Amino acid sequence: MIEQLKARYGFGDATLENDQLLTDYGTKRLEYWQDKALLDWHTNWRDSCSVTPTVLMDRMIRTKDGKPFIKVDGRYITVHDHIVPSCLQKGYEQQWGTLLGAMVANGRKESKDREERAKPLEELECLLPSLEPEQQKVVKGLWKEAEKRQAKAEKLAQEKQPVMAQIEAPEQSGILFHMLVVKGTTKPPEVGYGSMMRFLKNWYAEHGQESFWALLDALDAQAALTTPEKKALLAEGLQVHELDPLLSYASGNRDKELAVLVERAVSDWDKTRTFVSAFANWLDEKRVKV
Repeated sequence: MIEQLKARYGFGDATLENDQLLTDYGTKRLEYWQDKALLDWHTNWRDSCSVTPTVLMDRMIRTKDGKPFIKVDGRYITVHDHIVPSCLQKGYEQQWGTLLGAMVANGRKESKDREERAKPLEELECLLPSLEPEQQKVVKGLWKEAEKRQAKAEKLAQEKQPVMAQIEAPEQSGILFHMLVVKGTTKPPEVGYGSMMRFLKNWYAEHGQESFWALLDALDAQAALTTPEKKALLAEGLQVHELDPLLSYASGNRDKELAVLVERAVSDWDKTRTFVSAFANWLDEKRVKV
């Protein structure tokens, strides 16, 4: 394989250490693919989401004859520049927001019907006899509020959702000369804003409202979000995930104590409430009625 990489990419010297290729052109990273269609999708995605001079995706380095991969022993191999992770976020809202906006702008070109997301909340009923009266009251309250949130999310959601790569492990990306260099994923793309919303929630929890709003402003500036898209993002934020451990317990997964799961659900619920409030206030500033 090393000789093929040297011949196809024009490297004079090359040695392989794990998935890093040490060459006379610097350190490179290798990715391996079995699915050619998935490889083609990610190649186009990474080319499309780079925004000069703010965001650089780790695009597939082309071979001497212009191809983004080589094929060795029945699998496809792509070569990328090595990214030194920096974990920098706060203070770089413009760069990260530009990335998110580019993702939405490109994802909407390949939109698909959204999937049904409602949780089977009625399954919580079987947990009540195992709880103390006070915790029964708590679970019933969460159940009632969850039904309201699901109804609100359903009202705000778009029928068509963007198709985007998952924004995972952002700590593996890096800031280089004020440019965000982004490490991509080899996973299949997802329909909707699921992983992006997890990223936004983590950002808010880590950096607070001011930084969060600056991130959303940059996202909006790059994507030129429509009013339905802004509502759809809020709808994703309203999705009820906090009760998943309780629903898992109800279905037979008993690896944690029920009382502990109830406490965690309450804590997670409060975090989501403050996040949604911050997001809704940003929408108010944009004169979006929800």
